[in-house]
Amino acid sequence: MPAFNTNPNMNRDYLQPSLLWLSKTLQESRNCDILTSMKLNRLIPVSVWVWGSLFLTLETIAISSPPPSNIPGSCHDISCDQLFHTLSETWPEFNLTCEGDRILSLQVYEHRNRGRRVVLACWNREVDDYGAREGSSLITLPFPGEENRFLSSWPDSQPSAEELLNTYPEEIKNIRFQCAIESGDINILVSEDRPEADLQCYFQAGVILVDIDGDYVSDGENSRGTGVDRILGTFPLP
Repeated sequence: MPAFNTNPNMNRDYLQPSLLWLSKTLQESRNCDILTSMKLNRLIPVSVWVWGSLFLTLETIAISSPPPSNIPGSCHDISCDQLFHTLSETWPEFNLTCEGDRILSLQVYEHRNRGRRVVLACWNREVDDYGAREGSSLITLPFPGEENRFLSSWPDSQPSAEELLNTYPEEIKNIRFQCAIESGDINILVSEDRPEADLQCYFQAGVILVDIDGDYVSDGENSRGTGVDRILGTFPLP
């Protein structure tokens, strides 16, 4: 076995390449650790952002879906239970319950005047041989917050329409509201032998609705019922 050289200078020269290699290896290791740490520091916020975005997306989907409801129907972005509670508090003068064991449902729809309306209907519990269920309309009410749009259309082209509307604005607004509850239309009846005008509400009574897919929303009518005309007010001609 060769003896180790005891000359310090010779040993330092001999060891210098090894020491340089060891120093370089340690420096590369430190650089690698720093680089790994930097990558992790960059990846952690990205991961948090990804998971956070996914959570917010799922939360948004859950919020945008209407909550479950005991009252069936189609109530857009709120539950039919919540909508029924609001309508009951807003309109205590109306009976919003079905007779017997019939099932109450609510349906929100967009009227031609761009205001939303709520149809409350009562449905039979039994279905026919084809799975269809019959029902009838109970009442139509304005969607909460859109009461000002809940008016039957005014017949501008009929005799004295503009004069009557300008002379009796509040009274006519009330009549248009009452007619809208029946989903009716206003007619102005004027006769030559008297200086007055009758405001008539024409609507369909006894309409039989039909639900063919079990969602308690009307898919059509089995009967159009009977046309009804009702005088809601008489006014002197201006």
